[in-house]
Amino acid sequence: MTNTKMLEGLYEIAKTLDSDSQAMIDKMIKGNMELSFDTTETAIANMIIQLKQDITTDEAKKSGKSNQLKAIKTILKSASKQGNEALHYAKTIDGFQYVCDGYILAKIKPIDTLPECPDTLQYPNVLKFFDEWATHTHDEQLIIPDNSRLKAYVIVPDNSRLKAYIKDQKLKHKSERKYKTFYNFGKDQPLVDAELLSLAIDIMDGNFNCYCKNERSALYFSDENNNEVILMPVMSKTKDDIVTEL
Repeated sequence: MTNTKMLEGLYEIAKTLDSDSQAMIDKMIKGNMELSFDTTETAIANMIIQLKQDITTDEAKKSGKSNQLKAIKTILKSASKQGNEALHYAKTIDGFQYVCDGYILAKIKPIDTLPECPDTLQYPNVLKFFDEWATHTHDEQLIIPDNSRLKAYVIVPDNSRLKAYIKDQKLKHKSERKYKTFYNFGKDQPLVDAELLSLAIDIMDGNFNCYCKNERSALYFSDENNNEVILMPVMSKTKDDIVTEL
């Protein structure tokens, strides 16, 4: 049995307990407090804490180009559900390949195995989107002009911990229809779909930076190998400005 399946089972067991016991378990998990005294609540909480750590470790072992390709295919799969048929494909322009599903737009070095958009379909003007968000100098270092939409660096979470958090939240809210996991970057910064944020990070190759203007602006990612991503925010932000705890 996988760690994910065991964690799912523990959450189901926890739901059978009374509300006070569930609150106690949630408090221990949130505080990451492994306690030694022997009760049903501490046993469940300790096992959940350990499994979450194990899942984070498992995610940390996955890295590299395979993650980038998987992320791109995930975007194309999402785009295939959109009405614009052109988005069902990748589009190569000036030596770079673009994929977009309406919420996330990626620019990468070409991958031969991706389906290429037929000339008969009109692909969105993706060059304009990137031109509006950033300009680059000849040595590929990002500069932020006075009239740019960008403002400052954004601190991006560790992707292994983010992926473990997403898995944990999906299991915890499995019975809730259409539940989505979000990531809050904090005061004056956006709230985004956590799964799309993880895809954006996976697309980056090597060192990268992330920028934004304010809580309503998109996030712009740029790495040392000229890959770029624009990630749209969730427009209705939560009432607090607390950064999501992973």
